[in-house]
Order: sequence, then structure tokens, then C-alpha cells
Amino acid sequence: MNRLLQRARLPTVTTIVAPPGYDWKEITAYIMKTRNLEISGGLGSSAGLVFRVGLMGCNSSKANADMVLAALKDALKHCHRSKVPVMKKKLEQGITLVVDRYAFSGVAFTSAKPGFSLDWCMKPDEGLPKPDLVMFLQLNPAEAALRGQFGTERYETSAFQKAVHEKFEQLMKDPSVNWKV
Repeated sequence: MNRLLQRARLPTVTTIVAPPGYDWKEITAYIMKTRNLEISGGLGSSAGLVFRVGLMGCNSSKANADMVLAALKDALKHCHRSKVPVMKKKLEQGITLVVDRYAFSGVAFTSAKPGFSLDWCMKPDEGLPKPDLVMFLQLNPAEAALRGQFGTERYETSAFQKAVHEKFEQLMKDPSVNWKV
């Protein structure tokens, strides 16, 4: 582990160096979806470089550590390596890219949870190419409530969806991003 990461470590959190070329957000989202485990990415200077895993107190068992390692192994099999270097090269060549990317969605959903600011949630996107256009597909809250199982999943509640929409409205105020609603 390099010196920068050693200085950024927290003794109460297990730090795992992220393998190069993988999108840490895709890995953590996959683990949340398939295993219902919440693993965080690095903060500040370690953003995008490490995973942070809380295995403290009653959670600090070998079985739980093995469960986290199995989840990471599974995620690495199913997640894609980053395409950023290839994308940058194509953009430099003047090639137009149409990219289905949910960065702003992840920022809005995460920052809608207590204790997460928009600025903090945007840190992992630093250094990535900015999109020329972001399309925001708006769904009427009453129509959203008609979706199957609405209200049974933690992010599919009217109150949380309202908080997410407010975060999107804040994101849309950034004049450097071309939003189309």
C-alpha cells in the first residue's frame, strides 16, 4: 500500500486496495444488490483507490470477513474493467460516444441519505470526462408509486424519492453540465 493510502487509513475500518481498472461504484453497487452488504469507497485522496469495510465489534468474526471477501470476489467476476482510458482516447480522436452512465443518479441517491453531501458524493467523479449532455427522465411521483413493489424497497418510498428529486434539482444548477429534462 502506498504512503498516501497508509496515511488515509482509519483503524476502525478495514481498507482493501481496489484493483486497478475497475469502477469501485459498480463493485459496491453489485455487492449491495446481490448480497445486501454495504461497502464504501475511499474518501478524499483515497477516493476510487480503496474499499472501506466496517468489521468491528460483533461484526468482526472470521465468518463475516470471509463473507465480505466472497462478495468482492464475486463482484470482480461480474463487474467490468473501466473504459475511461479507451473513452478518453476515442474522444481525443474526435469520435462521438453515447454513454449510459449513472454517475449523477448515484450522487443524487447517496446524498439524499442523511450525512452525505453532494460535494462529497461527487468526489469519485473527479478526473472523469464530463458529459456533453445529461438527460433527466422525470417521472410523476404518482406514476412512480404505481410501480410493482413501490414502498417495499428502502429507496422506493415517496419521501426518499422526493429527497432524491431535490438533489437532482441541485445538481442541475451546475452550469458546466448540459442538462435536458
